[in-house]
Amino acid sequence: MTIANFNLQRFRAIAYHNLVHGSITAENWERAVAYAVNGEWVQGTKYLADVYDDTSIYSIKSRKVEPQAGPRIGTRDFITHPDFYHHGGLKPIETDLSNIHTIAGRTSITDLDDQTCPPEDIGKRVLERYKSFEEASLKRFNRNETKDIVIIHGLSHDSQNYLLRIMFFDHVLNPIIKWDCMMFDGPRTKWKGKRGTVIGYDKNGPHIGRNPDIGRANTAMIRFYRKSEALRIFDTQVPMPKPPEFDFDKIIQIIK
Repeated sequence: MTIANFNLQRFRAIAYHNLVHGSITAENWERAVAYAVNGEWVQGTKYLADVYDDTSIYSIKSRKVEPQAGPRIGTRDFITHPDFYHHGGLKPIETDLSNIHTIAGRTSITDLDDQTCPPEDIGKRVLERYKSFEEASLKRFNRNETKDIVIIHGLSHDSQNYLLRIMFFDHVLNPIIKWDCMMFDGPRTKWKGKRGTVIGYDKNGPHIGRNPDIGRANTAMIRFYRKSEALRIFDTQVPMPKPPEFDFDKIIQIIK
């Protein structure tokens, strides 16, 4: 499948169906992509591949972004007011959709102290794991290329539509030019002063990283996706459906 053959209408139809049934989940986004590429869904987290078709495997990531509202700002969403959701800084920010970061697998390192060893040593293990995780899927499903798909979704500012952004990326990383680490420095963190995420930078900023053995999402590999580097982007929406009416008598006949 080429990106040009991604069936957007199939994807939108599944998205609407899932909204009707209140089933917006990561797994159902993977199933929606499988339907849009006429491929097969891969259940579980053993493999990088979430979907495969005749030629490729696909790693699917999704992020829900709620609209913002307030007395001074009114209401806004990531389509109507993109500037409020795109920062492009050098630190991971949860609301930054210009350089969105997602979990790309796990990297357990048992023979290194991830609090004291050089960031480059951790970075070497991260790159090895990133490559081997992909190779295992390519071998298992006998395919020759990997594409990453990042789905941004959320309610529109007026609650009338559900917004969908589907972005396609190459899985191959850009050359890493340096490794550095962030520190836990939040006022309430119990790990203040401890090393946080180790990040590999390409020439444009954060590109790949790993969380330490402590904290939220520990040992997770982190992949950064720049909107400017997307191979293709679909911005679309579907109307918010009315929830199905509760029919007690009909339900009782089904479950009796």
